Amino acid sequence: MSVGEACALIEALKKPLLVMSGSGISASSGLATFSAADGLYERARKRFKLKHGMDLFQWWFYEERPADAQSFLARMCERAMTCAPTKTHEALFVLEKRGFLRRHYTMNIDGLQSLAGATLWHPRDAIGRDGKTVELHGNLRELVDAASGDVYAVDAAALARLKANKPAFGEEEGDRPKPLYNILVSKKSTSKKKRKRGGQQRKNARRDPPLGVRLRVMFYDDHEHDRVIDSEAVYKLISTDVPHVDIVLWLGISFEQSASCDYLRRVHRTQPDLVHLVVNPSPEAAFNARSCLDNPDAADLRFIRATSDDLFAALLVHTTLFNDPPRLASSSSSSS
Repeated sequence: MSVGEACALIEALKKPLLVMSGSGISASSGLATFSAADGLYERARKRFKLKHGMDLFQWWFYEERPADAQSFLARMCERAMTCAPTKTHEALFVLEKRGFLRRHYTMNIDGLQSLAGATLWHPRDAIGRDGKTVELHGNLRELVDAASGDVYAVDAAALARLKANKPAFGEEEGDRPKPLYNILVSKKSTSKKKRKRGGQQRKNARRDPPLGVRLRVMFYDDHEHDRVIDSEAVYKLISTDVPHVDIVLWLGISFEQSASCDYLRRVHRTQPDLVHLVVNPSPEAAFNARSCLDNPDAADLRFIRATSDDLFAALLVHTTLFNDPPRLASSSSSSS
């Protein structure tokens, strides 16, 4: 499908858009993607001599080598803090303001969508955020206390300590800034289920949090996932949002990770007749997306070999989405 054909289809929509995004939408800001040949997985593999670079983002690695995991993430955060939102981030914020965005679910942890002005959604925090962007895997720019649920902004001092394989805060209570909010974690202690690695049960598994304070980023098989986001609440929100849209944009997602495949399957099961526009310059994304589904021919998957920035540049010129007045005044309703 060409960018022009995608523009015509989106222009004809009668409902707001649902957007799912991955690291590709931040690539033009200068941030590395995860799966590219020189991406974050490959860098992690080389730095820590791992068999698979993705292992650094697994719970077992964080549990065994928490300081190394946090040091790598701290460097990612430091890089993200030097970057500005892309054309895609800015366009999505405009769509939100104009009522064309039902919801934006992002797997990105760089915080750039929020920096562009987007409102955030989170089901468990004390400030009751009910915005349009859902940070599925957390945010590098925040720290969370695994015990209390207090969330803090990352600052230069905390980054320096984490990069040096030290705790984010000193031992004195006064070393901590005022929390931004509390994530309202469950009163239950950290999950005590048996840890596994490589199919083998691990002996003498640790039950205390690997670190008292960690970057608020989700690991694979994260045993403190409720300190990052409530996944069940997210799935419920997806099932609520999907019936209100006709088109889902999958932006900058390679579909090489299990999480992205799971989201595609969930959306398709909820509303089988949706149009899925997969926007990615790599032809492998199309193959990977189809491979996620048991019966891909039953899904209306359409592939646009372009970047998300290219798509939104074309939408700006060839559609009325960004023109005044808004066409969907009622689409900015709440998540009901």
